[in-house]
Amino acid sequence: MSSISKRGVRNLSLFALLAAPVACAKASYSYSFEEESESTDSTGGTSGDPPPAPGGSESSAGTRDGGGGQSSGTGGKNGTAAGGRTGKGGAGAGGRSGTGGRSGAGGRGGAVGSGGRGSSSSAGSPGSAAGSSGCASLSVPLTAMADQAHFVITLANSASFSGATLTMRVYVKAGTGGTISNYVQDSSYKLLRNSKPTKLSVAGAWQTLTWNVATEALGTSGIALTSISRIGIEIRATPDTAWSNPTIVYVDSISVNSPKLSFAFGASSTVAATPATLDVAGQVLWQNSNAVDTTASRAVLSWLASCP
Repeated sequence: MSSISKRGVRNLSLFALLAAPVACAKASYSYSFEEESESTDSTGGTSGDPPPAPGGSESSAGTRDGGGGQSSGTGGKNGTAAGGRTGKGGAGAGGRSGTGGRSGAGGRGGAVGSGGRGSSSSAGSPGSAAGSSGCASLSVPLTAMADQAHFVITLANSASFSGATLTMRVYVKAGTGGTISNYVQDSSYKLLRNSKPTKLSVAGAWQTLTWNVATEALGTSGIALTSISRIGIEIRATPDTAWSNPTIVYVDSISVNSPKLSFAFGASSTVAATPATLDVAGQVLWQNSNAVDTTASRAVLSWLASCP
């Protein structure tokens, strides 16, 4: 072999020796790259899902309760897609149940309004000075001493007046002579009148007339006080000789203490304006036009809506 050839061989060998580490380095580098590529992690599947597919993305497990706070857990990583480690399935801890809100308290009920006071009206009590809203009007032309007029209330049922005191509230509108009084009749028409009538000359004010029936002398009347059927008002001309023409008297009410009876004339229905010769039902005030009861001509019974 020539010297040139030997030199070339030596050079070639030296080159090979120098190149060997480089080749090893390249080979080692390639091996590292390949292994890293094979072990790249991928994220695990959603907790609670069916077995995760390789390479699933990482998700946060957790639940949210119906009104409570939230609590979430992070699932573990799944294994590699090719030959990698098997990833653990994500298992998130469930959030604690939230406490339900308290029921709101109902609003207080509004205060009950107080009803307005009802005003009660009553028929004028005997002895009161004030006038009433309505009353009976008795108009009797007195022109002779024999003149008189009777106005009657027929009781629904006969009653005993053995212990009765009768009161009547009157207002003399016009009267210069004559008297006014009460009387009672039994079921046989026997009559007992007050022996102390009131003078009509006292005019211009309401006054209460009182009559104690129980102590009245029966005399020759023959009346049965245990069976009284009628209460009457009598206006007479005697004992005077001069009178108002007509004489006018307003009557507000009549009452009895025993039995307990009360007749107020505040409404028109309590007065029967048409004269009659027979009893009028309904315990209303009516004019008895019988010849022996009313002798004055043109006597009139009416009702007034407004009285003094």
